[in-house]
Amino acid sequence: MAATDRLVSQRARLFSVQERNRTRPSTLARGCQATQGKRRSSHLALAGLGEADQALLSGLDVARAEKWLPDRSEDLSGDVTAFVQRSIAFDRNTKERQLRFQRRVTIGAIAATLLIGIFGVSALIQWQRAERAEQIAKTALAEQQRLNIELDQKKRDAEIRAEDATKEAQEAIKQYKEALRLLEEINKKGR
Repeated sequence: MAATDRLVSQRARLFSVQERNRTRPSTLARGCQATQGKRRSSHLALAGLGEADQALLSGLDVARAEKWLPDRSEDLSGDVTAFVQRSIAFDRNTKERQLRFQRRVTIGAIAATLLIGIFGVSALIQWQRAERAEQIAKTALAEQQRLNIELDQKKRDAEIRAEDATKEAQEAIKQYKEALRLLEEINKKGR
């Protein structure tokens, strides 16, 4: 058990040391990183001298170079310093172009959203106008139908009155003829 406890405690110490080294690099580690950075930047500088912007530093390498260039520029040759400065300038230009593009896309999206909103509001207004026109047409149709029913009723009433008047006129004619006939009979008897 004692051996196991010692192994566990040594393992825990090893992990804590590794964790400290990860969060706070030692002087040796910092020196190695600086040397590796110098070697890499020198290598890239020599490889990229006279070539296109594709050989320039990018991303994390540019961020690191921006931090250590002011402190260590005297340790570097003029070509390497110029290479790092071109890399930084190229990185800034790239970021500015990306930002301009993003702004244009944002402005375009806002413009498209506004246009869609305008078309939506216009469609809503047209829809409301169409509904109002439909309601007015329905009201006018209902009024027309009411007037047609009323007119038909008046027409039937007039036809009925005309028929009644015709019957009364025919009856009056019959009575007149009957009265004439009786009058002729009376005249014939009286003569």
